[in-house]
Amino acid sequence: MTDIVKKQFIFWNCCGGVSGKVDSVSWLLKTYEPEVLFVMEAEFELTQTWIKFESYSMEITETGDLGKIRLISLIHESSKLKRSAIKIDKDLEMIALENIHEIVIGVYRPFKNINNNTQQTYFDKLLINLKSISMKTTKKICIGGDFNINYLKEGYMKERLEEWSIEYDYNQLIDKPTWQRIVKVQDKKVLRHSLLDLIFTNSDGMAEIMDKLDSDHCCISFTFKNNDFKINRKKWKRRDYRKYNAQSISTAFSENMMNQSLSGDPNFDIETITESITDGLDKLCPFRTVRTARPTDVINLPLEKLKKKRKRLLKEYNKSGDEHILYLINNLNIRIKNGIKEARKHQI
Repeated sequence: MTDIVKKQFIFWNCCGGVSGKVDSVSWLLKTYEPEVLFVMEAEFELTQTWIKFESYSMEITETGDLGKIRLISLIHESSKLKRSAIKIDKDLEMIALENIHEIVIGVYRPFKNINNNTQQTYFDKLLINLKSISMKTTKKICIGGDFNINYLKEGYMKERLEEWSIEYDYNQLIDKPTWQRIVKVQDKKVLRHSLLDLIFTNSDGMAEIMDKLDSDHCCISFTFKNNDFKINRKKWKRRDYRKYNAQSISTAFSENMMNQSLSGDPNFDIETITESITDGLDKLCPFRTVRTARPTDVINLPLEKLKKKRKRLLKEYNKSGDEHILYLINNLNIRIKNGIKEARKHQI
């Protein structure tokens, strides 16, 4: 089993509005646990208060006063990133977040005239803001999103972006198509593809083209080198059901009822029976304190036992290099993966 690598920043044009893609956004957040997820073409409205994501807060662009909000950012509660004081033109779909060492900026450049701007005037404003940001900070910067400029083809806007990136020492890290769609051309269906989603950075890190999900655009991600973002695992109380089965609970219930009878109290009302069952449950399934990112995370103690066994075997393998130990580790990986899938089926 290949463990899923956590991503620091994810950028995704969801195409069609976040209200219809809540399940996909939730999947991205739970699967990759990013520090920030930027969603383009979100078409979010301030009245949509029901759109919430566990452990994440939302920041929006200032263009909301002019209509639907096309760019939102979802920030994990453990993140130290806050809304930046960097001034951004209110016409632009841009969100800047920063901490002591880093700045991350989500960008969406609409593909049509919007907010009294043509595509050209919008691009000019975007470039002015990117230059201003680049001149005023020495922090590590990641700028990503849907620029709606096809980097696979030469053109005026691409040339201007390249000039800016060279002048301020940025690298553009995405080099393969991120958008594709089947279109009809003269009664024939043709697959078109473009590189519209870009990531610029002045620092070292890893960029990746990820899942396509239910959109014309792939997700793209970036993680700074030596990234120290960690999700704070909170303490939750969970019952330990390892000793629980029908026979054990029946025995415990019978013992409690017998003790009640021997105490000389002949009344077996509903309250007495409930207390007896609860007492038996507390003895067989005591509460344990565990740490997880969310209260809904799967807690499966047999799986935790397998993980600890795998950890011990990994230490042995690192010391000895024994191929048989590696075989045992791979078997454990399969058992753990299948166990997680099964546990999630029965998760309440």
